[in-house]
Formats: sequence, C-alpha cells, structure tokens
Amino acid sequence: MRKVVIHHSAMFPKYSEIQIPLLRELSKRGGRSKPSERGPHGRTVYEALADYFDLSEEARNTEIPASGRSKWKNMVRWARNDLKKKGHLNSPRHGVWEISERGWQVLENAKSEATARGDFDEDEEIDPETFKKSQEIAEEIGEAGEEYVLSYEIQELKSNGLAELADRVHRVSLENVAAGFDILSYYSNGDEKYIEVKSSKSHYTDFEITINELRTAKQHGDDYWIYRVKGVGTESVDVTKLRNPVKLIEEEDLLLQPTKFRVSLGEEIEE
Repeated sequence: MRKVVIHHSAMFPKYSEIQIPLLRELSKRGGRSKPSERGPHGRTVYEALADYFDLSEEARNTEIPASGRSKWKNMVRWARNDLKKKGHLNSPRHGVWEISERGWQVLENAKSEATARGDFDEDEEIDPETFKKSQEIAEEIGEAGEEYVLSYEIQELKSNGLAELADRVHRVSLENVAAGFDILSYYSNGDEKYIEVKSSKSHYTDFEITINELRTAKQHGDDYWIYRVKGVGTESVDVTKLRNPVKLIEEEDLLLQPTKFRVSLGEEIEE
C-alpha cells in the first residue's frame, strides 16, 4: 500500500498537511511542548516532522531569502498558527504549544482513521478490539463518502439538463471491488468518467492508494479522477478533485510514500 501526500511543490508538504502530524507529535510529548525542545527520541518538533515527511537535506536547510530563517521551521509555525485559529491549539505561556480540548478530539478522529489503515505511531499499543472498531468506522465513512459523490455527480448532470446520463451514474464498488474505481459517471458529452473516492471525517489530506487503482488510473489517463472527500458526517464536507493522478505523481504534485511491502522468499531460503 502507498500513502499519497498532496504537495504544492516538489520539496515541501502543504501547510494543511502539517497540522495533524503536528498534533500527533505534541501528543507524544504529553500534549504540550516548546517546538525546539527535544522529545523522547531526542528530536525537536521541527526535526520529528521533517522525518515524518522524509524531507531531503536540501529542504531541511532551505532558508527564506533575505531573512536567513529556516523555511521549514517557518512552515511548521504557520501550521501551528492555523491550528490556533481553529481552536485546536492553546498557548498557556510564551513559546509553549498545547493541544486544546477540541484539538484532542480532532486528533482522536484522525488517529482512528490512521489505525484503520494500519498506520501506527512509534511505541503505540492498539488492542484488537480497538483496531476492529476503527476499521468498522472507516468502512462506514467510506460508504458515506461514496454516496456523497454519487449524489453530487447525479445532481451535477441533472442541473445541466442531462437527466438521462444522470440515471446511468452508479457505484461500481457495489458490483466489483477489483474495478480500481468506485463511481462510474459521465461528462456532458457522454464519455465515461472513472472516480475513485477517498473519504475521511477529518480534514487531513493524506490517503492511501492501491497498485490496482494506480494501474487503472494509468489506463484511463485524464478520465480517471480521485475525489478526496473530507469532513464526512460533519457540516463542513469538502471535496478536492484530482484528475489523472498518475500524471500528478510524475509532476511531483502528489508524493507516494510506501507504507506496506510485499515480501518474496529469495532462492537461497529453503522452504
């Protein structure tokens, strides 16, 4: 399995992508920390997040022109400011970043979704019952996200006077889970549109993509879309549409990070 991160440049993640990992890093430090303090593994908040995103040495050492300040540290501080505006972080005293009550709830939702994917923090302990419950919740969110996109596509076609095409839009995932996409929709000219839906309750932008989905995306090119549905089950549902993800990966607007590996036995190992 591969995790997909949406980038606004080849070197750095978007500000919004840094927010949940920042909350997760602070949670490892008891919920509060100065960003330059070293945590349990001897890394500052800045360093731990740079490791999380696997930033290159070039990115870690990039400075803001004319100021000499670290661009990466500046980006983390901006992510912190956004979290503070949302009420997810507090400042109990100068220089200290502390997760608020609302921030803990946001983090819990994000961690539940990560757990369902098998994405665990270092030294984290998850009992089987919690893991199973997280998977059940993730499945419900996935179902709700697909239904949202289905309704969205039908309404879009109907609003353009294309009721006949709207009647043909359907969830392929209910018929064939190996299709490599979830929704079959249509353009206004009647051409087919293949939509893979990636849903979450949180507004975190990471998601996972399978080899089968990438293979199907490559096959259909510009007619293959990923609809990233965030805020499922809340009043602030947001959809990001990504056309031709394979091309976006080649252009480094999407970054693939491996999270699982298939292992084959070498010929020297006796069965």
